[in-house]
Amino acid sequence: MGDGADNGFITEGSARDVATFAFPQVKFVDNVRLVMHPFENGQPNVGVDVGLACLAP
Repeated sequence: MGDGADNGFITEGSARDVATFAFPQVKFVDNVRLVMHPFENGQPNVGVDVGLACLAP
């Protein structure tokens, strides 16, 4: 998943402990906003945000 060739994260091997998510690798080259959306019927519902984090390299 990601936004462009220079930003993204690997979801294979990710883990969740209640409300904490862990990803084995995250790559971004500038300040980014990580937004989590719920899935409904196998598709992300981009109209609803369930988590937000601002990250800096």
